[in-house]
Amino acid sequence: MMLFVRFLLVGLLNTVFGVGCYCALVFVGLNYKLATLLSTIMGVLWNFKTTSVLVFNNRDNGRIFRFVGCYAVIYLVNIGLIRLFKMQGLNDYWGGILAVPFVAIASFFLLKKIVYEV
Repeated sequence: MMLFVRFLLVGLLNTVFGVGCYCALVFVGLNYKLATLLSTIMGVLWNFKTTSVLVFNNRDNGRIFRFVGCYAVIYLVNIGLIRLFKMQGLNDYWGGILAVPFVAIASFFLLKKIVYEV
């Protein structure tokens, strides 16, 4: 259970980092599309290191490819859930909000089993 709690806490830290990067890039004048792309790239790299070290106590940088692959699957799960919620009459905002707990749990188990093999 503590592993999942650490995962959630690091997830909050990762969110602050990602949003902070995006806002800083927009502030310096980048177009939102480029700011989103760059902050996503920086966010995945940051998330990999923080999740690896702070959650799973792992420093093997070779796992980055599996990490990125899991995030691709997580993305597909996320948009699939949002679509299902939209089919039930919810808007994009509520669909995204309601998908969060499901995506967090799926992320935890995918990373735990596929990337870090715990």
